[in-house]
Amino acid sequence: MPIKSQVILDGLLVVALDPTETLDLDPDVTVQRCRNVVALGPDCQLSWVVEEPPTGDTDDYYSILSVSKGKLTAKSTDRQFHRIDTATGELVDSWREYTWREVWIDGSTISTANSRLALPLKPSMWDGSTDTFVVVVGSGTEGADDPDVSVSPPNNAIAVGPDGALRWVASGVTTLEDDYSLLKPYCLGDRIIIRSVTDHYHEFDPETGEERAVWPHDQFEFGGERFSFGSPVIGLKWCDGVTVLKTDGPNRGHELYGFADDGTQLWHRSDETRWRLLKKEGEIRLWDETTRGRPTRFRFDEMTGKIIEKLTGSG
Repeated sequence: MPIKSQVILDGLLVVALDPTETLDLDPDVTVQRCRNVVALGPDCQLSWVVEEPPTGDTDDYYSILSVSKGKLTAKSTDRQFHRIDTATGELVDSWREYTWREVWIDGSTISTANSRLALPLKPSMWDGSTDTFVVVVGSGTEGADDPDVSVSPPNNAIAVGPDGALRWVASGVTTLEDDYSLLKPYCLGDRIIIRSVTDHYHEFDPETGEERAVWPHDQFEFGGERFSFGSPVIGLKWCDGVTVLKTDGPNRGHELYGFADDGTQLWHRSDETRWRLLKKEGEIRLWDETTRGRPTRFRFDEMTGKIIEKLTGSG
């Protein structure tokens, strides 16, 4: 793989390799896509390889290396920052910086220009819609010493508004046993859905945070009707009244569905492509990693599911 980013620190050359490219060479070091940071000593001998992948999607990888106050930080493609011990290559800390409207996350704090909400644990995943920003906090991550809000697992999610003020803490989750069971939030227009460690989907009242429905991972509710797909729902994006849903498909591909907010199924496409769903510039896009790992992106019509334009190498 070619070098994507590099720094020199403590007598080491630390490089982040680009896993989206491969070179026709016989490598001396073999690394995995999500463990793509290596360090070389002054004699050009391998010192260590980062063994722990960044959290989040398994397609994420370390992208940009930086040095500040003598410490090595690697930013991953899921917008998370990771402190790496230069003596061992072990991860010693992780945090996120993320902006939604005028609200941003920095460590264990949700802030605006005029407000600050300290959390008992660091955020692990989040999503935002028109006027609600939902944050899930995770286990094993120390938060603020004096938090402004308390969270009682397994109701480990909170919501804030565009002003950064607390709207609610999730409540009513009684079907889960693990302390920090809520994992990944999805803001689908006015709907708040959070996937749990048991791969169930939990819907919450957007005004109160009270759980109001639960269903297994191979089903989904639209317009009060339960739809079954025969395979796990593994991706969701919402845009202009349409939810695009992704499931595992036959062979190695993915199935895509389009549903209107009222529950009408608009379209369905079955491809051999392993799509990723992206939201950019107010529209949903498809991302396919084609030959040699080169990403190819497409604009498509959310109302029909038809591909409109190929955006190779951009957006």
